[in-house]
Amino acid sequence: MSVLFTNDAQVIQVGVRESAPVAVPDGVKQPGLPLSVRITLGAEAFPNGTTTLTVFLSLDGGATFPRSASMTVVMPVVFRGPAPHFWFMGFSLGPNDNPTHVKFSTNVPTQFTTSVLLEAE
Repeated sequence: MSVLFTNDAQVIQVGVRESAPVAVPDGVKQPGLPLSVRITLGAEAFPNGTTTLTVFLSLDGGATFPRSASMTVVMPVVFRGPAPHFWFMGFSLGPNDNPTHVKFSTNVPTQFTTSVLLEAE
């Protein structure tokens, strides 16, 4: 998998928040080929309560967002083995999907910062 983004991300708005659309760089998705995307998040940093993360993809310049993937984490959780632990979210795009814009939505009980790794192949 190719790394598209890796950094710490801070979720600062409690409750529901939707980001502004961001253009997908050219060359991330090759025409005629499927694309698998995986998001890896540091699990220990998630706050107690229910956290939902949704990623929306546009195929038409940001006018609509017909593709989405979502995950919900309910903390606290008893992890097995030593830290670090991770939450994963994955999704795939078909050979004819050509994403032009992406945005995300969060619904969190409290602010937190966690590691984020975004990969694609």
